[in-house]
Amino acid sequence: MDSKCVIDDSEVDCQIHPITNLESAKKKGKFVQFFEQAFEWDKISYLLYPYFYADKSRWMDNYDHIDNEPKDPVFVAFLRAGYARVLAPVRNTHREAVMHFLYTREPWNGGSIPVIGDEMYIPIYEELRNQTDEYHSAVPEGDSWEYVLPTSLVMLENGSELPVFDQNFPKK
Repeated sequence: MDSKCVIDDSEVDCQIHPITNLESAKKKGKFVQFFEQAFEWDKISYLLYPYFYADKSRWMDNYDHIDNEPKDPVFVAFLRAGYARVLAPVRNTHREAVMHFLYTREPWNGGSIPVIGDEMYIPIYEELRNQTDEYHSAVPEGDSWEYVLPTSLVMLENGSELPVFDQNFPKK
């Protein structure tokens, strides 16, 4: 079998340089975009169930290939788990689209890929902001308050005498 192929007018070894199947990538692209934007991946959570939730025939396999002194205990716990429960939250704007996907295995409610300005289009700046500012849409609960805690760990004035506050402090 000849392992040579031509890429950009150069002959290369196809076994070393992988070739992208553009037709396949185009078909899978709409699914990739759908999953990237429909779920809040930064808020994913999981629960690992013990080994005995797996088939009995797999119990020893889960332990055999793991070092006695693991470098990554979370990964080892994942490998030893019998099952895992994964919760991937759906964005509010994509609830119906995800339900449609679960029933039909087709994304976007059967419509086209969302464009800029569409309710279902998630701009990259918004995704980045959500990763760096987890309180960007937080709403304060109740009235604000202050708590005064005197400490001798920081000396702001000469002497160690603590201030005496009026009983009605803070005034409203």
